[in-house]
Amino acid sequence: MFSLVRKAARALRRPVRSEGTVAGRAWELRVGPSGRGYIEGQELLGRCEMGLPAEVSVVVMRRTLKESLERSTYERYIDADQTLAGGLPEEVRWLSTFQELRWPQLPREFWREWSVLADEQAHAVAWLDGSLAALLMDWPELAPGVPVVLTVLRGRVYLRLQHQPRLEARQRHAANVLERACLAAARTWNTPRPGPA
Repeated sequence: MFSLVRKAARALRRPVRSEGTVAGRAWELRVGPSGRGYIEGQELLGRCEMGLPAEVSVVVMRRTLKESLERSTYERYIDADQTLAGGLPEEVRWLSTFQELRWPQLPREFWREWSVLADEQAHAVAWLDGSLAALLMDWPELAPGVPVVLTVLRGRVYLRLQHQPRLEARQRHAANVLERACLAAARTWNTPRPGPA
């Protein structure tokens, strides 16, 4: 009995990790300590170095997260004892830097749940197609307030969300979203496959 408990404890401590390739690029999805204040506990972080143009910036986040970030920023701003300089997460800077966008090709249900910010609307429209939007709207086992952020930034595609052990369908879906986002990025910006080293 004790050995079964030890095996189960070891399995829970083992890092959750997925990896693969898409459009000739390696992607990774792993669990680790949260790097963001809005994600409690462990974070599921996906990334893929795509070699995209550095000037392209598109952020897709759950609307509840966007509203929460706006509220907390406003509260910090009006609190005379707190300063905003240097203490803002990157996502809050995006809210002030990029414009929120909408376009009619995506359904109203998408816009109720998700917010899209970008440096240029053409970038967002070209990348966030109907199939990627459908995957975002179809998360299994995702409670309404769970934060999710999908970005194209600094030449990479990133996916960030709160990790909950034993929700394997959510993790598989996260890998599907990351792969689809990378395929869409490769198609949109026609990134060449890396050659042999």
